[in-house]
This record gives sequence, structure tokens and C-alpha cells, in this order.
Amino acid sequence: MAEKVRYNLTAEEMSELIKKAGEAGADTYKKERDKDEKKNGKVEITKERLKSYRRVKLALVEDVPTPEEMEDLYFKALEDLMGQDTGVEGRTERLLKSNAWKRQKDLYGCLMLEKAVDMYRRECELSKSDEAKRRYQVLFLTHLDKDEHTAEEIAKSLEVGEKSVYNDLRIAYRAVADYYLGM
Repeated sequence: MAEKVRYNLTAEEMSELIKKAGEAGADTYKKERDKDEKKNGKVEITKERLKSYRRVKLALVEDVPTPEEMEDLYFKALEDLMGQDTGVEGRTERLLKSNAWKRQKDLYGCLMLEKAVDMYRRECELSKSDEAKRRYQVLFLTHLDKDEHTAEEIAKSLEVGEKSVYNDLRIAYRAVADYYLGM
């Protein structure tokens, strides 16, 4: 049997030991909290992007200017440049560049989100779990289908409760966030 060892500590030593243990506990708590916030932050970003996906995608399809409109805009840009010093952009040209940059950014964002969701779809298809397949269906119907669906409609069509729909979404958001924004 192991022998019991006794240490004699002064009140000052005991106080210092308690202080160090408290600091170590606080540091561990902060690290865990930061880790959780980072994870939840990624999930919230992904969730917000999925919520706006249908609207952004529609705007990208409908906001494509015709060749005639583009020609008019470029002529306006040239008119802005006339009479200005060389090297100075006109207001119309800045607007064109700004709109083109925003459109490019939105296209890239949609593409990356679609890729992340597609990877999640493949993960769910390879899974032997019917729940995993249902989670993808819930995510798709909620955010990516061309028609909007309420949780109640999805629950009825998949023959589950509304609570299951929300739980499936929560789990799907976490998985897609890992694909979309990394671990």
C-alpha cells in the first residue's frame, strides 16, 4: 500500500496554490468558450448565407444587363470621362466596376455555398442512416429548392414532427459550416 504523505503549508502558500488553480481553471474556461464561439460563429455565418441564398441567386439571374444596356452604360462612362483629366474615373465607371465586383463576389459566394452543400449531400448519400438523408432533404427544401417551404410543410412531406425539422437543420448547419468555412 502507498504511504500517505502529509504536507504542511502555510496560509500564504495555500492562498497562492488556490490562486494558481483558479487562474488555470479560468484559462481553460476561456479557451473552451472561445472555441465554442468560433464554432457557433461559423454556424451562424453559414446559416445566414443559406437564408439569403435563394434571394441572391435570383438577383444574379435577373440582374444581368442586356448587351444594349451594357453599351449604354459604357457610353455614359465615356461621357463622364470626357472633360476630365486622364487617370480619373468617372462616376458611372466607378459604379460599373463596383457593381461588377459585387456581382463577382456574390457569384463566388453562391458557388462556394453550393459546393459545401453538395459535399454534405454526398456525405449523407454515403451514410447508411436514413436520418442523415432526411437532414439533407430538410436543408435542401428549406434553403435551396426553387420554392420556399415552411417547417410545417417539410414536416408533413417527410412525415416527421416540426421539432425534428429544426433539429435536422441545426445538425445540417454545423456540417455545412465545416465544409463551407473549414474546421
